[in-house]
Amino acid sequence: MPSLVARLFREKQPQVRLSQLNQLAAQKLLILIQFQIFFSKNSPATLA
Repeated sequence: MPSLVARLFREKQPQVRLSQLNQLAAQKLLILIQFQIFFSKNSPATLA
């Protein structure tokens, strides 16, 4: 699987691909952080 991904990166423009992937990853990270904050506020068990 990693070799297939590496080949895709080499075939297409790496900069464009990586910037799009970074934007998606950043959005998912922000959503995950918001969920963690939300759940930690609403359930004390998450803090333990």
